[in-house]
Amino acid sequence: MSRPFQKKNNNKQKQFNINFSNIQADLYSISKNLTIEDFQLKSGTLSGNFYLGGLFFDPEFEGFLDIKDLVVSLGNFLPNDLSTKNIKLIANDDSFKIENVLLTSGKAQVGFAASLSLDRWMLEELKVRLETLNKTLLPVDCKLPIMNLIANLNFNLEMAFSPDLLDLRGNVDVQDTILSLTLAGNDNDSEKESKKSNLEVVMDLIVNIAPKSKIFYPTQENPIIRGLVSASKPIHIVTDSSGFAISGDLNIKGGEILYLSRNFYLKEGRIDMNEVNGNFDPLITF
Repeated sequence: MSRPFQKKNNNKQKQFNINFSNIQADLYSISKNLTIEDFQLKSGTLSGNFYLGGLFFDPEFEGFLDIKDLVVSLGNFLPNDLSTKNIKLIANDDSFKIENVLLTSGKAQVGFAASLSLDRWMLEELKVRLETLNKTLLPVDCKLPIMNLIANLNFNLEMAFSPDLLDLRGNVDVQDTILSLTLAGNDNDSEKESKKSNLEVVMDLIVNIAPKSKIFYPTQENPIIRGLVSASKPIHIVTDSSGFAISGDLNIKGGEILYLSRNFYLKEGRIDMNEVNGNFDPLITF
């Protein structure tokens, strides 16, 4: 049941006032008219009260929106639906907050929180926190331009996004991995896009790869190379405006190279990475 809506009083001169009271909506019915790649909204309801007003060049927002029984499908990323019982968004002046949301996907439990601040009508900063809970693992099945990844993840991630900066930090544990390196991206297109973008990407990720992870190239169905890998020490990925650095070791514990109708057995090997500033040339030994 919606609560009576009361907006705060302040001394700011008002140029416009818009009140949305007793909002009730079926999100699934609305989503039928939207097409978003790799996203499908299967159920959910929206309710709340919301106020928009103040100055045209410097608006203020106040109120709340409740989303209940939300179920979405992320086709090329998660094999199971992502759902939650309740999301509450609270607006206050020029900021919006979502706190302590429990997301589930299969048996996985993920904590989610977010905050967004506006500079007048423009985005100032978006912050997101994601963390797997209660020792559960999130299954992923990602189909990306350069690789396909099937794995179970445990993670603790924080992201901050602004018009000129994307900052991603945290830890990721990868288990039961099947990685196919398709390398199907177009380098020329990537270079053109990077030149167009003024977005600085800052990343500080520590990735732990569990034993007996499987790697295939170029596909799992028709590999030229396949093997079992594990990390002898975590892979550390750091990027900023000055370049990137990747450090870590991968042990190859058996595998095969299939070439010209012949099989070559890989007994063991090692991939040492200490890469910096645009030079990715890991040392591979067998």
